[in-house]
Amino acid sequence: MDSLLDTVTNVVGILVILLAVTQIGVATAVRRIQENLPEISPEQYREMRAAWEQAEDRLAALREERDQLGAEPPADPKALEQLRREVADLEAKADNLPKKPPDVDRLRSEIAANDKQVAQLEKQIQEAEKRLAKLKAQLDQTPKLTAPPPTVVHLPDPRPAPEGAQPLKFLCRQGRCLYVNEDDLVEKAMTVIRGHARELDPRPVRDPRGRVQRVEFSGPKIQDLFKRYTVGTPNVELGIYVYKYGRHPYLEVRPREGRGETVEQLALPNSRCARLMTIARRSRAYVRFLVWPDGYEAYLAARKVADKQRVPAGWKPHNAPYWRTLLTEVWIRRLEEPPPPPDKPEPKDDKSKNLPDDVID
Repeated sequence: MDSLLDTVTNVVGILVILLAVTQIGVATAVRRIQENLPEISPEQYREMRAAWEQAEDRLAALREERDQLGAEPPADPKALEQLRREVADLEAKADNLPKKPPDVDRLRSEIAANDKQVAQLEKQIQEAEKRLAKLKAQLDQTPKLTAPPPTVVHLPDPRPAPEGAQPLKFLCRQGRCLYVNEDDLVEKAMTVIRGHARELDPRPVRDPRGRVQRVEFSGPKIQDLFKRYTVGTPNVELGIYVYKYGRHPYLEVRPREGRGETVEQLALPNSRCARLMTIARRSRAYVRFLVWPDGYEAYLAARKVADKQRVPAGWKPHNAPYWRTLLTEVWIRRLEEPPPPPDKPEPKDDKSKNLPDDVID
């Protein structure tokens, strides 16, 4: 009995395995057939459907004629043969038609998605074309740029100023050239300091015999004095700078906004610059230009005036918003004692060091 049950169980297992293999093979074959089927569009499907319906109708008509001919054969054998060939041809075409129509809804959804994407692309193309046309119009309206005329620059050829000649100083900044009288500015600053000497904490410095050598003032108090009072001229504003190791303060000169002559004014024959150049030529003085980056054009115009009247001149680039000159008549107490000087290196012929003010080029 046990042997019989084992045998039956084995047979059933083999049958189950065969059934599973058969189902797997059938599913694989169906999937392969579906993959090999060609994809058709809705238009092709409609055409094929119409052809299939026409073929079915024609086949039905021919079969009906065949049945009639079978009962009553035609008199012309050629006509019968022609009908048979048409029937065979229509049957062959009917066999080639797909048995199952394609998924029309899926095709319609894909076509709608493609139409939507095409519409978006066409809209983007239209916007790009409008933008391109706008840019072309702007480009046509944009004036053509021309290169500015070249600026002729004479490289400095430093040489000492004429012996005994006094300099006339010009500050070239913000497109203007401004003459400053250094002696008048120093005298104005000294007048303010002398008038407030008692407020500046004066202390006499005596020699070993008790004689007063000089009077030293507080540097920070001099700075505060020039901050509390507006010191200067209509063209410049004056201030004080104190170096922590210095014995003398610096007078800071700041040009006021819009002061000085422009390039156009410098070109006039009766400009102040032209009159000053005439004075410099007659007094055998020379001209010293202090040039900021935004005042180079003004410097070239003023230098042209100086060269025309054959007045010796020199220039020096400058970046700070002020110009400083040392007040050697005023002594101040050092804020800090300077450190000991380092060992002096071997002297070198360095041509890149700053040039003194009494140099022309």
